[in-house]
Amino acid sequence: QRTKSPKAGGGETAFVALGNGKAEHLDSSFSLEITSLPPEEEVVPGNGLAYLGTSMLLDFQNNLMGAAAGEKIAKDNEEAAEPNGIEVRRVASGPGDYFARLCLRPKPLAKDATAVNGEGTGGSGSGSATDLSPLEITQQFYTDILGMRVVANDIDMLCLRYQDGGFGVSTTLVFSTEEDQSSSSREDDDELVMGSMLDHLVIGTPSVQDAADALKETEQGREAIFMEPTSMFGTTILGVMDPNGYKIYLAEV
Repeated sequence: QRTKSPKAGGGETAFVALGNGKAEHLDSSFSLEITSLPPEEEVVPGNGLAYLGTSMLLDFQNNLMGAAAGEKIAKDNEEAAEPNGIEVRRVASGPGDYFARLCLRPKPLAKDATAVNGEGTGGSGSGSATDLSPLEITQQFYTDILGMRVVANDIDMLCLRYQDGGFGVSTTLVFSTEEDQSSSSREDDDELVMGSMLDHLVIGTPSVQDAADALKETEQGREAIFMEPTSMFGTTILGVMDPNGYKIYLAEV
């Protein structure tokens, strides 16, 4: 736990870092911000957050050669369940990718529209049509607007990352339409319900003003901005909204 501070309305927030375990390297670790709601507010699970993925190599922190040799981890006890009902999976990763994946659900197409192989077809009657699937719409935003790169994708999944060597650690942002995601059963699959389990993502950038200027060069970028560069929390942040409705803050680091 890095910091802990009171929130307006009676809640509390804490930053929990997952990295190489050394305090002097916390700035290059992935930080999970955990915020408690005021007692009068009810937690709404929603179905947007599918799972958090931590590295299988965490089981081999002191025996990476054993991991390379295919050794199995002997576990005496079952891992404790995440207390808020969020699914946490052990996933494949490279050395140093301790927090390896954040998997979200894209906004489904309207019931009267479908997209097949990138070509939209209207539903019955006077339904509308789209040229792109939910994953293609998402990919276009994160690659064209936020500069991420696609590392893997198929009909049900999109995996995005920034180039290695940037700020923080290498974390893969995954969007999945797979029906077996545990969170999907909580709400109607035909609707993306944000709930209160995931508030926002944060991406580090050397200059928020430069990022804002670059975004405003395109119509899609201009429309994505919901908060202009603002001094907050000891830094400057810019708020953008992705096409699924997820909030992203660009923070100057």
